[in-house]
Amino acid sequence: MLIIKITEEELNKAKDNAQKLVNTKTKYKFAAADYKSKVIQNFYVGNLGEVAYGKYIGLPPNFDIYKERGDGGSDFCVGDDIIQVKTCTFNGPNKELKADPERLSYSVTKLVLAHCNVNDPSNMELIGEISRADYLAKCFRSPYGSWMCVTEDYLTPIH
Repeated sequence: MLIIKITEEELNKAKDNAQKLVNTKTKYKFAAADYKSKVIQNFYVGNLGEVAYGKYIGLPPNFDIYKERGDGGSDFCVGDDIIQVKTCTFNGPNKELKADPERLSYSVTKLVLAHCNVNDPSNMELIGEISRADYLAKCFRSPYGSWMCVTEDYLTPIH
């Protein structure tokens, strides 16, 4: 696991982008305020994972907003790898990298798990990575819900 420091400016950009994304998408136009707030928080946390991984590999996150589906499932392109960053907020052991195998973009070759402590988002953790093939071969239904995942022990640690 590697700790990546996120600056106040980066925190603000991630938050602003999350707000803009929700305000741009028509599917949230008439949503209740408390639901919109939760969606904004989810996008914010995801953006922070992308900021952290981008700092790790030396590339800026892509905060472009696409009409249909976020960034199309590819957060970074590095060489032959198309990387999807997933961010969790669970602070206990056995953190889960969650990705729906049926919705996972076919172009993604690698998944990365980041962790955000929502009480201290300026200290992001990069936990590990797994190839798409290994994820699809090893993912299982989480005991905590109906999603598919792998736990951090299936990942190659990031140092």
